[in-house]
Amino acid sequence: MLLSIAIFPLTAEKFWHHHYGKVAAFWGLVFAIPFLITYEAEAVHAILHTLFLEYLPFI
Repeated sequence: MLLSIAIFPLTAEKFWHHHYGKVAAFWGLVFAIPFLITYEAEAVHAILHTLFLEYLPFI
């Protein structure tokens, strides 16, 4: 994940500038989907907790 974020802007500038949101969403889903499948309700709580109590106040 970090490698793609570090290398894509340098090696594929046009692709990165047009699709960086999609790349970030892809990596987020690669983590979130198996996490949700494995931990179900606990995962939903953890993700919502992180979103509302840590991420949004930071913005």
